[in-house]
Amino acid sequence: MGVIYKLKTEIKDFILYEKKASPELSCRRLSSLVYDKFQIKVSKSTINTLFKTSGLSLPVGRRPKKRRRKLEPAPAPIVEAKPAIPVEAPPVKPTAPPEPVIPPHPEA
Repeated sequence: MGVIYKLKTEIKDFILYEKKASPELSCRRLSSLVYDKFQIKVSKSTINTLFKTSGLSLPVGRRPKKRRRKLEPAPAPIVEAKPAIPVEAPPVKPTAPPEPVIPPHPEA
């Protein structure tokens, strides 16, 4: 186990602030952030112990997968029906029946 009483209050506050701001940060990532800011190496077990004492530890086991939201189809737009415009057909002229075609008689 890491020894957290050796950490300065400033470093502890920085670690806890970063973890509260971004809960997905891992111990290793926070360790490198502390090194970048304070030039002090802090082990991941020390950071994990600090999380446990502060109640910021994640539950043991695999992290649950993020659920995807199912996209629902957009509702169809409401279209009001307009009355149809009556169209009158042009008057139909009566046609005479076709005249029968009589073939010419062959003259012999």
